[in-house]
Amino acid sequence: MSSKFMRLNGQETVRQTVAGLPELVEIFYLCPRCLEPADEPLPCPRCGGERVMCRPGAANDPVRKPLIAATGEFRGRAPVWWLRAIGALAN
Repeated sequence: MSSKFMRLNGQETVRQTVAGLPELVEIFYLCPRCLEPADEPLPCPRCGGERVMCRPGAANDPVRKPLIAATGEFRGRAPVWWLRAIGALAN
């Protein structure tokens, strides 16, 4: 099934599937220091840190799983979407 992303305010927010039904793609912003969430990329009111954009993916999306080595071993506990958000893993 192919899909395409639509842009809204410069962000990929809605994916349109082949069937034509929109599927919302959750985007939120999270402070990497204190994990304070927000809907906008404003500085964190708790610690003043810059929030990072996070896209955790759909429920069955592989980016929700931790990084797994080719041998099948887990490489950590953090999900792939978080590693990408903080720049520890390339997209």
